[in-house]
Amino acid sequence: MQIGDQSSAYEWRNVGNPSFYPEIALGNLDGKGEDEFVLILTTGTGTGVHESEVHVLTREMAEIPVVASRSG
Repeated sequence: MQIGDQSSAYEWRNVGNPSFYPEIALGNLDGKGEDEFVLILTTGTGTGVHESEVHVLTREMAEIPVVASRSG
């Protein structure tokens, strides 16, 4: 991941299919003034299956833990 002149490597993965490139968004998720980067990776696909993983980074490249919940 590269933000400006900063870069950092993470052990994340995304499927190799070019139809599922990572998605990146920028927004103030915690309401504390600075925007965070939200990365959505596709970790698995198949018939009726689409698995994703979300990572949130600060501008300083620190990862903010994301807790997943399932309903239903």
